[in-house]
Amino acid sequence: MKNFDRSRRDALKLMGLGTFSLAATGFKIGALSSYKAKIGLQLYTVRKALEEDFEGTLRKIADIGLA
Repeated sequence: MKNFDRSRRDALKLMGLGTFSLAATGFKIGALSSYKAKIGLQLYTVRKALEEDFEGTLRKIADIGLA
């Protein structure tokens, strides 16, 4: 069985190689900041509010941009 333990020096070399490869390919960190995550809501989370006011609850969920 091959030993997979690495020294700190090996880990630093691998991190440096990874950083270089990202820089060499033109990877831009700023590109990640333009990513907008899609967020969802399960109606089970607001089930009690739905029991009291179904349409009003759905309207509020839509107003905050989750529908």
